[in-house]
Amino acid sequence: MPRSPDPGPLERQRIEKRLALNVVLVYAALAVLWIYGSDWLLFQLVSDPGWQARIATFKGWFFVTWSGLLIYVGIRRAFRRRPALPRPSSTCGRP
Repeated sequence: MPRSPDPGPLERQRIEKRLALNVVLVYAALAVLWIYGSDWLLFQLVSDPGWQARIATFKGWFFVTWSGLLIYVGIRRAFRRRPALPRPSSTCGRP
């Protein structure tokens, strides 16, 4: 089967923008589900307001830590898949 031609720079840019938007939308949807779902569960299981506040704080730290880690891993993988940028020559910008 013949390979499809490499998309041009404008098409590649459009694809990258769409992918970035999809990633953000999925992240936002999952974040909302996590926040509301875990808060609902917390209030179902814990009745003491002091403990609710403590657990909610830890829950927030957990969310920030793991989502930050996942974003980092995703960005690293995306950069590994892209071709390396050309290195500037030592005479770049000099006569």
